[in-house]
Amino acid sequence: MQNTVADSFDVTSLLGSKLGLSLLLPISATKDTQFTLNHLLNIFPDSTGDEGETPKLRYFGVGINGCYNADDTSLQSAYNPKRTDMNLYSLIPIRCRPVDEDLTAAERANYRLRVKKTLNDGNEYYLYYLKVLNYTSTEIKFKRVSPLTGKEENYELSDAYLNPSPEKPSTDTTVETSASSVIAYCDATVTLEASEILEYITIQYNGDTRYAKISELGFFTGIDSEVSKYGDTYKEALYVQLYNHVTWLGANLTREGMSFESTFQITSNGSISEE
Repeated sequence: MQNTVADSFDVTSLLGSKLGLSLLLPISATKDTQFTLNHLLNIFPDSTGDEGETPKLRYFGVGINGCYNADDTSLQSAYNPKRTDMNLYSLIPIRCRPVDEDLTAAERANYRLRVKKTLNDGNEYYLYYLKVLNYTSTEIKFKRVSPLTGKEENYELSDAYLNPSPEKPSTDTTVETSASSVIAYCDATVTLEASEILEYITIQYNGDTRYAKISELGFFTGIDSEVSKYGDTYKEALYVQLYNHVTWLGANLTREGMSFESTFQITSNGSISEE
């Protein structure tokens, strides 16, 4: 039997599943702040947002340890993330600005998890670990895999389904209907410029662009809130938790002008797949 190794993986974390179930059930879910990136990075670590406010899937972060060398030449494989993951393997800031050359208020609106930190050169910087997802649609859509062609196609609901008719199972006990593979989904776009992450690579890794290979994506839930810190008032992400961890062979962002942009389908079954 041939052993096939996947070049990408994605897994919905247990934290993501807990959030999804809490939205479905008529119960009050506890908020465990020790399982947040805010706790890890000491960014408003005890804040849970306003009373009754629910975290939403709003942000993405990037990492540089999603794959490994599988042999002594150039063969690579992706690490297989686990449901227990609460962070990326090597999360890096998306922006890194000297404290006297910080982002403008308009630029800052695109980023979250801001923290002041001293890096290897002995200087202080503002680091921004997350970027806001761009939802290309404001509505949830439906799609299915055609049983005839195997291709994805749009699917529309009908009020006729309020009066469904029963269908007998086939002899192998499976029910094959035209709607058997229908899922709900929404598109979100991830956009990243080399100029963004090279700010951090240049300082922390002495400009070694071998580190500028993004091979992990994290989709994070959280609560947007106005905060005051470092003499500023700005929008920050509170109670941030990993929803889905994606690993693949990576995208090189080693030179100014390079970029990574991809649209992901966030589906009703919790998976996040590249379109």
